[in-house]
Amino acid sequence: MVIYNGRTKWNTEKEFKKIIENPKKQTEKYIPNYQYEIYDLSPNGTKEIVGTAILKMILEMMRAIQIKNQKKFIDEIINITLLSKQIKNQEKATKIYESCVRYIFNIRDDIEVEEIEEKVKEVSKERSDYFMTIADKLIEKGIEKGKLEGIQQGKLEGMKLGEYLKAKDTVKKLLSKKIDKKTISEVTELSIEQINKIEEEMKQNKN
Repeated sequence: MVIYNGRTKWNTEKEFKKIIENPKKQTEKYIPNYQYEIYDLSPNGTKEIVGTAILKMILEMMRAIQIKNQKKFIDEIINITLLSKQIKNQEKATKIYESCVRYIFNIRDDIEVEEIEEKVKEVSKERSDYFMTIADKLIEKGIEKGKLEGIQQGKLEGMKLGEYLKAKDTVKKLLSKKIDKKTISEVTELSIEQINKIEEEMKQNKN
């Protein structure tokens, strides 16, 4: 079985024999011919995720990290949150939820933390508080200084997550009003480099 969670749909041959390119005639008879099962977890995959709540949480997380559409991505986070509430052993559920959130943060560099936190709060205040706690811990440890917002380590030195997110929101509003970046930098105390990064994220989200 192949478990796949790439960005595009799996389109490789399923028959092992067909994967071997130009086999020599004398060796062809020794190539085993069988089909493997593909579990396509890419955003375009149609495979339904089934199993226990724990298994579904992990597989949903694998699918979520490749979804670029922000609304669909948040929907997957909500789904993971709801699945975590179905697990009888909530201590175990919390640990798995933390692992899923940490993994997503370390893979993705375009996460809108406050927006996700607000949506998660609608289904579980406990999980939303925990979600933000994990994010803050990652910032404090420096793990997310280069990952969470796609900024090099040290760029957020002295600025807490909440402060940065507010500044980022202000940058987006000012950019949409065509305010020059030097002025935006003075108002928000973010560097031109950071502002350029936010502008690039805005363009990507539009696409």
